[in-house]
Amino acid sequence: MKLLFIFILSSLILTSPVLAYEVKESTDKYTYKIDIYETPFPNVNKKIKDWLDEKLEEFKQYENYNEIKNDFYTDYELHEYNGIYYLQYFIYSYTGGVHYFLINKQFTYNKNGEILELKDFFKDDNYLEILSKLSYEELIKIGANEDKNWLKEGTKPILENFSLYYFDKEGLHLTFPPYQVAPWVSGPIKIVIPSSKFINLMKPVDN
Repeated sequence: MKLLFIFILSSLILTSPVLAYEVKESTDKYTYKIDIYETPFPNVNKKIKDWLDEKLEEFKQYENYNEIKNDFYTDYELHEYNGIYYLQYFIYSYTGGVHYFLINKQFTYNKNGEILELKDFFKDDNYLEILSKLSYEELIKIGANEDKNWLKEGTKPILENFSLYYFDKEGLHLTFPPYQVAPWVSGPIKIVIPSSKFINLMKPVDN
């Protein structure tokens, strides 16, 4: 079956339209629908497409391992603040089981197309230890999970625990996917760490 390329305009989190295109395919073994966001920067676009292609190929391998029709689709959010763009991608994949499997990836870049990482926003190398402490406190405050060991594991000072984030005037927004700090039924857990708690640790980011 031919791929269908459908250009769509989607405002998402930003108020101005953003250009994306949709890729679809359906066979007797699987269905997939991918929304591919296009930035003005070829280097960023390549990273996005390479990652999506990789995950799609991994998904297709399952067609030979089960009798059901597998499903794969994407969603994304785009946040912008002070010339920094935070593009958060979510892949929902079903190859059997109780529910969909969620994969997420963030692409952060500035208005010049330079790709940024979380460490680029902080002066000190111990920023993960600080975020670990602050996020744990916020999760306790909102009652995210009574199991404190689960919360501690999901906020350990490792980079993958803080893979979905963005900054704005309120502070640092963090999203914890299902299972990271709470059961699947709780959905993604979102918190905001006020900027007053870490502003002295921030460094100017060239945007």
